[in-house]
Amino acid sequence: MEGDSRAHGMCRMEWLCLAAAVVVSLVVHAGMMIDGLGEQDAARLAVDASLWHQGGSYVYFDGDYKPKVSPLYLHMLKSYLDCGGSVASLPAAMNWTNVVLASVLIVPAYLLWRLLAGAVAAVLATIIWSFAPVFWLSGLYGMPHLPSLMMLVLAGLAFAYHLRLAGWRRWALYACTAVALTLSCMLKADVILCSLGLVGIAIVMRRFTWGVMARWAALPLLAAGATVGYSGILAPSAPRAGEFLSQWQQQYPFSVNAVMNSQVLVLVKVLGPVSFGAAIASGLWLLWRRQERRLVMLAAMWSLPSILFWSLKDGNCARHMLSPYFMVPLMIGTAFVLLAKTLAARRGRGVAWLFGHPGATMAVLSVALVVGNYFSIPPTRDLAQPSTRLVESRELLQDRLLYLASRGRQFAQMSDERKVLVGASTNPYILWEQLQVCSDFHWAGQSQVPVLELMTPFGAQQVRVVEVQQPCTYCVPAGWRPWWMENGIEVKQEERSGR
Repeated sequence: MEGDSRAHGMCRMEWLCLAAAVVVSLVVHAGMMIDGLGEQDAARLAVDASLWHQGGSYVYFDGDYKPKVSPLYLHMLKSYLDCGGSVASLPAAMNWTNVVLASVLIVPAYLLWRLLAGAVAAVLATIIWSFAPVFWLSGLYGMPHLPSLMMLVLAGLAFAYHLRLAGWRRWALYACTAVALTLSCMLKADVILCSLGLVGIAIVMRRFTWGVMARWAALPLLAAGATVGYSGILAPSAPRAGEFLSQWQQQYPFSVNAVMNSQVLVLVKVLGPVSFGAAIASGLWLLWRRQERRLVMLAAMWSLPSILFWSLKDGNCARHMLSPYFMVPLMIGTAFVLLAKTLAARRGRGVAWLFGHPGATMAVLSVALVVGNYFSIPPTRDLAQPSTRLVESRELLQDRLLYLASRGRQFAQMSDERKVLVGASTNPYILWEQLQVCSDFHWAGQSQVPVLELMTPFGAQQVRVVEVQQPCTYCVPAGWRPWWMENGIEVKQEERSGR
């Protein structure tokens, strides 16, 4: 696809259309934004940031991955509270951040895709990506994956332009690439697995040299080192990076069996079955065409390291694939453009107009894909394997979150001096509602079973937080009142010993 719009700057109409797309996206995402904390990890981050702000230092417990995986995002939430933001407003701040970023991301994403494959392919990729379940959900509630993707795309854009320039401008853009990639990794550490995609950009742009390879090699090393150092400063009591990775590997070991335990479904549902099938077909067709196979190499280098890593782990979910799948829509868009040109050349004037004109190409191919994809999976509130029924699934998720908030308020209204919260996925939501009614709260100390000391309208209270795996039986210490809501949990009360 040489000699197309990649070599030319954007016209005023193109900029106006891009600005209109940002505005439309902002209106849609703002109208559909989740009320509250969108998922359990979002609730964990909000709870930890609030406790860190209130206590003055981060208290680390065994198995806590947040300061290692998303140190910058956690620090940003705490800084928001330090600067005067209220604890109650934290979920809204998190959600609005992602709503804005989901809209603004259209600009650097389009610019990068346009530079790599041309304007028409970039438009198609933007449309396909906007309706991907993983991207749609990331723009409705606060989590670090979308801010991390934003920085990764900016890193890719800066790296691409640095390949085209010389002198001080090249090194200035290279420095911007290093900063953006480092920030991306600090927001979500596993995005480092996508950094090989920068080499793929050089290959697509036909600028790959050993000098470029040497400059690229320094980037992930810098990003990883800065992330490790930053997380160590924020949580000095946490284990070192090597020890943490060893513990995490023991908790979530690599397993070939994990691929068969719904992992394939996760990979399909990230984009939706129709888009996923289009991606496979597009990749095979582009591989057959000599001039465009570089795009397949780019998509593979950008995505496969992360896909292989997470597919071999039990507990993989769609949001892990947000950054890795970023280049897949471009591969589909490019294949659609080539298909349109092929049909235009072979089928006569009627089809030539329909498929040869960029507007007609987008109208027919993109609408067919989006509509077919949308109705391919029934709606669900499951975030690990999301549905393509974007609007209906959002409503189901919101209903679930409202229910969890109401149960959390029930727990907060318990006046017992000592309460035990037993659960797994629901604990963060319940804790968050408990903190809303407290004038003071902090961890009582570092132990195997975390205990919160609270000052509530009922006076001083203690909450013992017990994370369990279902099914299980938990024996509650004497003098503590248990509370749980998840199926598969059986609770027994210890009897008080006689005096």
